[in-house]
Amino acid sequence: MHSTICGSIYYDGTVQIYEISLVQHIYDVVTRLLDFVDSYTPYLILSLLLRGFEGFGAILFLCSMFMMSTTVFHGRVAMSFAILQTVFLVGNSIGPLLGSLLNSSFGYAAPYILFGILQMITSVLAAWTLPKDTLNTSSSISNSLRGYLEILKIPSVAIFIYACGVSGTGPEFLTAILEPNLRQFSLGKVEVGLVFCLVAFLQLVSPLWGYLIDILKKPHLFALIGSIVMVTAVVMVGPFPGINPDYGILVAGLVTFGLAQGILSVSSITNLRLSIMQNGIKESMISISFVSMGYLTATSVGATIGPLMAGVLYQEFGFQNATLFLIVGNLILVHIFSNLHNRNNLK
Repeated sequence: MHSTICGSIYYDGTVQIYEISLVQHIYDVVTRLLDFVDSYTPYLILSLLLRGFEGFGAILFLCSMFMMSTTVFHGRVAMSFAILQTVFLVGNSIGPLLGSLLNSSFGYAAPYILFGILQMITSVLAAWTLPKDTLNTSSSISNSLRGYLEILKIPSVAIFIYACGVSGTGPEFLTAILEPNLRQFSLGKVEVGLVFCLVAFLQLVSPLWGYLIDILKKPHLFALIGSIVMVTAVVMVGPFPGINPDYGILVAGLVTFGLAQGILSVSSITNLRLSIMQNGIKESMISISFVSMGYLTATSVGATIGPLMAGVLYQEFGFQNATLFLIVGNLILVHIFSNLHNRNNLK
C-alpha cells in the first residue's frame, strides 16, 4: 500500500526512485543484527520498523522498474512489463531454493547478507548506467497529486484498476486453499509441489502476450479473452458445484489458469495506461507513475483479499463453492470487456 505514496515521489526521475529503494537492500543486512537483541519489546519494535522500511524500499523498487520500462520502451510497453513480470516470477521461484542452500551451508544469516550486499552493488551500478528519463520530470509532488485527481475522474480508470485487482486476487486465492483440496487425491509431496509450480511455470509465457498486445494494438480483446479463459479455468479447477472432482480436469484447469493469468495481468496494466491517454491526458511522469502506482496498489489489495476470502469461504462452504468468488469476479470482467470491445468495433 506504500505505492499510493511512492508513485508521486519521482522528483527528478525514476532513476532517483531506484536509488532510494536502496533501503530495501540495507534491510537485508541490518535485519541480521536483530539476533543480538535479547529483550522482547525492543526486538518487536525494531522488527516492525525494519519490515516497514523493507516494504517501502520494495515498492519503490517495483514502481521505478515499471516507470523506467515505460519511459525507455515507449513502443513495447506491454512486452517490457511482461518481461519484468516474468523475471520477478523467476526470482520468486528460485529465491527460496537458493536461500535454503545458503542457509544449510553457511547459516541462517548468509542469504540475507549475501543478497543484501549484491543488491546494494546492483543499485549503485544501475544509478550510473541506467538512462535518464526522456519525459518531463520537473513536476512537484503537489502537481502530481493534482494530476492524479484529474486521472481519477476518468470512469474507465476505475474499471481497469478493478481488472488489475482481480488479476492479483486469483493466484493468492488458489494458493491459500488448493493444498487442502488436493488431499482427496492422495498425492505425494513432490506431486503437490509440481501442481503448485504449474501456474507459475505457465506465466513464463507472459512476454508472448505482451508482444501480441503491442503488435495487434487490441488490449481490450486480450483482456476479454483472458477473463473468459480465467472463468473456464476456475470452473475446471473447482470444479463447478455439481461436477465430481477429477484430478486430470484439475490439472488441466491449473494449466489454463496460468495462461489466463498472464494474459489478464499484462492486458490490464496496458488498458490502464491507454485509457488515460485516450481521455486527452498526455503521457508524462505523472500518468506513468499513476499507472505503476494504481497497478501495484490494486494487485496488492487483491493479493490481500484473495487469501482472506479463500479462507472464510473454504471454511464455510468448501472448495467448490468457494471458487464461485473468482468466477463471479471474472464474469464481471467478461461483461465489461465485451462491451468495450464491441464499442471499439463500432467506431
